[in-house]
This record gives sequence, C-alpha cells and structure tokens, in this order.
Amino acid sequence: MIVILEEKLEPATKAQFELLKDQMALDPETNYMLNTPMKDIPQYFWLYEREDIYRNIKFAPLYNALVFLAGVPQITVEFSKAGNKFTGFISYNVEGTEIISIKMASFKNDEKNSNPILAVDLLNFLEREIKKRTKIEWLAHKANTKAVKQYDRVLKDKFIYFKEPSKDNKMWLYTVTKKI
Repeated sequence: MIVILEEKLEPATKAQFELLKDQMALDPETNYMLNTPMKDIPQYFWLYEREDIYRNIKFAPLYNALVFLAGVPQITVEFSKAGNKFTGFISYNVEGTEIISIKMASFKNDEKNSNPILAVDLLNFLEREIKKRTKIEWLAHKANTKAVKQYDRVLKDKFIYFKEPSKDNKMWLYTVTKKI
C-alpha cells in the first residue's frame, strides 16, 4: 500500500510549536535534532555560519532558536509538514517587495537519510512568493554541495534566476525574479 502525504508549509504559530513539542516527545530523531545545540549537529552549521542573527544562537537547540526567530518582526518562520508530521522549516526575511534571505533545514538527520520534502516545499514556496515579489534572494555556501545541487534542480527550467559567486567566492547568491 502506498500512502501519499500532503506536503505543505504552515506558519509557525504557538499552536504549531505545541504540536511540534508533542512530536518531539514521541519521535526520538525529531527530539534529538531539535533539542541538541545546533553547533553539535553538522547539517545546522549552514544556518548560523556568516549570518549575524543566527550566529548568536548556535549554542541553542534548534527548537529554542525557532521560537526566538518566530518572534523577530522582520523574519517569518514556516514549518514544513508531510501530513501531520513536522519535517523541517523555512525562515525568510521580507524587505519591501523582496525576500532578501532564506534559511531552511530538515528535522531529519542528513547522515541517515535526506529529506526530499524540503525540495518540494522550496519549489512551492518560490511559486507562491514570486507572484508577490520583485525578487527572492538567498545565499548558499559553496561547500554545502548537497543544498546547492538541490537548489539548482528546483530552479532549473522553472524560474528565471541568477546564480553568482559572493565577493569572497565562498557562497552562491541566488536571485529568483520570475516563474517561467
């Protein structure tokens, strides 16, 4: 039997945080990924490296960091869900008619298995937001090859976008301007 779960992004409300806590109590992997300091989980390095607002929270568990970020007025946090199961998050910063940064991560341990739902969520997020925005930008570390490949697959043949190296050549700057 094949079970198809509805993939979706939902705003990180107080009620959603409570449901996430319930999942953490029942699922050891989710609990580990959200209760361990981010600096101790290699895949979360990309969240705080070179980003001032994230740099100060690397010693906190991701759950606490998400609660903090959801309270920052210029940042929007949404949870990635498959059915009723939380699988990750996306956060973004809106400035005028532009999204000037995006961060996303899985609640699954990448060493064990990847989270293909995040790619679908990124695609759906970009399709939803580009209708309202003049552009959507984010930085990706060149060394984070798994994410870079995923971004390239999501964008190719679906969006008009630019991929340029940063000034220090350590990051890619993605700029999406339109859906094809």
